[in-house]
Amino acid sequence: MASPIDAKMRSAYVPDDPHFFGELTVEQHLRFIASVYQVSDAEARADELLERFELTRKRQAPAGSLSRGMRQKLAICCALLHQPVALLLDELP
Repeated sequence: MASPIDAKMRSAYVPDDPHFFGELTVEQHLRFIASVYQVSDAEARADELLERFELTRKRQAPAGSLSRGMRQKLAICCALLHQPVALLLDELP
């Protein structure tokens, strides 16, 4: 049986309306998440995700300046960064 910490390390959650630290950039958020989950190849993974979700040009933008859709993309990138086994997506009606 997996411990609660192990379960959290293997899963990720993306809320319908993600909230970020407004002053941190997109790149800083990804670095923060990488440090929390101890992602060894964080820079390469972040580059790949930013490219896939068309956020490369927003890399240095503060999260507070992003549109709702861009914040949702950033939340998905943060969730996928540590390559979870399960991804939970919340969408309000």
